[in-house]
Amino acid sequence: MPGKPVTDQQVRLYMQDRHRHSQRTAAARAGFSERTGRRIDVDPRLPSQRQPERGRTVPDPLEAVWEPVLLPILERDPAVQAVTLLRHLQMADPDAFPDDRIRRTLERRVRDWRALHGAARDVIFRQTPEPGRMALSDFTDAAELGVTIAGAPFPHRLFHFVMAYSGWEHAAVVLGGESFPALAENLRDTRSGPSAACRASIAPTACRRLIVTSTPRRRRTSRSATTTSAPTTACSPAAAIPASRTRTGQWRLTTVISRPRSARR
Repeated sequence: MPGKPVTDQQVRLYMQDRHRHSQRTAAARAGFSERTGRRIDVDPRLPSQRQPERGRTVPDPLEAVWEPVLLPILERDPAVQAVTLLRHLQMADPDAFPDDRIRRTLERRVRDWRALHGAARDVIFRQTPEPGRMALSDFTDAAELGVTIAGAPFPHRLFHFVMAYSGWEHAAVVLGGESFPALAENLRDTRSGPSAACRASIAPTACRRLIVTSTPRRRRTSRSATTTSAPTTACSPAAAIPASRTRTGQWRLTTVISRPRSARR
């Protein structure tokens, strides 16, 4: 097409068709004119290989003063501004620098020098939590606590969910590994938030032990399980929290803990 540069793919297609078709046909199949095909026959290099290197079109106005005058000043004081250097040049040689036409050139030169030879800058990723938009979650292996149910070891993990802005927390006991269904199920439970009963029974006061009593909802047996864990959180006296059966047929003890940020500290 007129006015559109020829690409490397078009040249390759032209060179392949040139062995079987005429110059006009191969150029038409490649998508450019016959005249362009003649230029490619003379110089078969790809367009990306024939691009000339772009050089300076005008003389460097700072060539005579950059290294002997300005560079020593920047090395002594890297924080000096480009406009200060320009005023220094105008005071030293007013005939060579009568106006501010080289100010932009000098600013770019100083910026490039600081990027290559200046002092290292601290990289800071600012985190500004917004209400209801940022949270943190993690699984913790609770085997070291030595929790037992009816005398048998109770291997489990704790899912911990914290809202970054308000400090609201959600903790749940998970039977199994750190699987995606466990993560999805606990994240779904956190959407409803703590119930009114949990808010009333679990207060942000420190206690020595957390005792969770759960009664499985089955008709075949009425046996209840009592779990005593190490002092790992702040709560009110022991609260009874029912257990629920998961889709895989395992019993799941769920504890929701809500406390302000001041209590966590």
